[in-house]
Amino acid sequence: GQYFTRLTGPQGSGILTSMSRANGLVVVPEDKPRVEAGDVVPVMMLDWNEEME
Repeated sequence: GQYFTRLTGPQGSGILTSMSRANGLVVVPEDKPRVEAGDVVPVMMLDWNEEME
């Protein structure tokens, strides 16, 4: 199967609301500092309790 990603909101080191809405994390390889739309990247899926919505 395939998954598609989107931003969960504003991004920044002190913005935790975006992280709290995530159900996965994109793993960006060190040798590829920029990811473009349409790129295939590894994703680490997170356990997500739907009751917390």
